[in-house]
Amino acid sequence: MEPIQKIKILRLKDACNMFGISRSCFYKRIEIGIYPPPISLGDRAVGWVESELQTILRGLVSGKNHDVLKSIVCDLIEQRQLLI
Repeated sequence: MEPIQKIKILRLKDACNMFGISRSCFYKRIEIGIYPPPISLGDRAVGWVESELQTILRGLVSGKNHDVLKSIVCDLIEQRQLLI
């Protein structure tokens, strides 16, 4: 059996602070596919998996272009299905 990994969820303010951008810019980047979409935390609450955002941040720091970031986001979304 694999060890259980801690999953930390960030709310919008913390996610925006991680990248140093505004709320509208953050959502625009989700819309164009270079940031992962949020997960539902309830009826009116969403959050982002911190490790996914860190992966994107590392991609930005290393100079990955938008096409590569979109591919990384697709992979991250697929990996969500394997967490169960």
